[in-house]
Amino acid sequence: VLAVALFFFSCEDETSILGFKNPNKRFQVGFVDIPLNTSSILVIDSLITDLRPIVINGQINYVDGILVGQYQDNQFGKIEAKSFLTIVPISTTAFDANAVYDSITVQFRMNFHAYGFSGVEEKRFSIHEITGDTLTLYDNNRYYATSPALQYSTEAIGEARVTVDYDSLQKQATLISNQQDTLLAAGRLNDAFGMRVFDAIKAGLPAAIFKAQIRGLALIPAADNPGILGMNVVSPSGQVSRVFLHYHTLDDGGAVKDTLARALGVDYASFTKIEAERTGTELDAMQPYENIEPLSGLRYLQSGAPVITKLDLAPFYSFADTVDNILINSAEFVIENVEAPAGLKPPSTLIFRLMNNNSDQFLNTRVAADVNLLTQWRYFIVSSDNYYSPSSDGSAIAPIGYNEDESRYSGFITLFAQRLFLNKDDEDGINDNRLKYLALFPVNPQAARSVSRTVFSKDDVKLRIFYTRANPVTP
Repeated sequence: VLAVALFFFSCEDETSILGFKNPNKRFQVGFVDIPLNTSSILVIDSLITDLRPIVINGQINYVDGILVGQYQDNQFGKIEAKSFLTIVPISTTAFDANAVYDSITVQFRMNFHAYGFSGVEEKRFSIHEITGDTLTLYDNNRYYATSPALQYSTEAIGEARVTVDYDSLQKQATLISNQQDTLLAAGRLNDAFGMRVFDAIKAGLPAAIFKAQIRGLALIPAADNPGILGMNVVSPSGQVSRVFLHYHTLDDGGAVKDTLARALGVDYASFTKIEAERTGTELDAMQPYENIEPLSGLRYLQSGAPVITKLDLAPFYSFADTVDNILINSAEFVIENVEAPAGLKPPSTLIFRLMNNNSDQFLNTRVAADVNLLTQWRYFIVSSDNYYSPSSDGSAIAPIGYNEDESRYSGFITLFAQRLFLNKDDEDGINDNRLKYLALFPVNPQAARSVSRTVFSKDDVKLRIFYTRANPVTP
């Protein structure tokens, strides 16, 4: 379509053979702001938060990241994140017979996601031993943000602490991994737990039996320490958060020979549970996959305990169905006047997810290649004849980026708008199978690895279309 439009422009001729300007303009160039203020919000509960790697074409893709902390949000309620970690020895090499236990410590590497506080603060969280079921990914088991919390000891076996600067964390989060600083939350666990770990390793227990005896760690936020932090535990380079068992060996005379440490890593079944207590907010009593229209006119987005905004494309079709002979030159999606309170930075990138025409659920993929390539937000079949791609110019997806200086989201979705325009009303009547709804979905930071949120008015959402219209020419 763009190529045709360029052809029209190149062929435009405003001069007659007598040298006078042709009074009949062949083309009209204009733009229209289409308010996408017919919308609603809904919560979803299918967000996987475990660490199971995704294998695509034989290549392992890590989905690392856990959360711990809590804070009170005036518009979203109390948000709390707990993480449950299975720990396993990294090495199976047996201890020396004369090895002696010293201590046990933990360190968790920050991934620079921070939420619900500002300034420089010391953050802490307690560490408990899991006493309930053993975490497992066996038989395709998965863990979600809404999965039940595992049982854990009421008495903490230790505490981890780290001093952080909110603004510095935000800057670090924008850097590529090999340019980021290393920041650790660290602490010591009690010796009773440490001795049990030491004895299990010294006995050379197989992994399954070890996990049955040492079921893992629960990271629990402190009630008087608001703020949520993100941490990495497993990366392509290996374990980046670890438990360290410290011990020493003795020589034949009974003197200390070597002071050593044995590392334990985190298993992929580890996950984060994220809870939202929304009592007293506009989101109170919302049920998964049942949309509501808040009386305030506000629209909400949240990661972790996901809230999404559902857009109705009816205003777009009201425009498309009443105009003839136009070519869409560009289409820009815009959200203005985005709220960004201190310590609650909005997600930096949103995308569109296509919605089912008849329910408050995402449109399912119908093509195996889409599933394999994790393109559930890109290509969907609406009917046997309609295959949509909500992509932007030069990009596989349609990123809607946040501009902090202008307090707005924007992104070009020209190709997508052109595809939607092809399904306008025609001589055969309205196409009932055309796509009716889009969901705004946060993707950066990753929805399952963050609690980022934002709020805006429904009246500040629009689609700006620049178009060319061919005018009838009077002979």
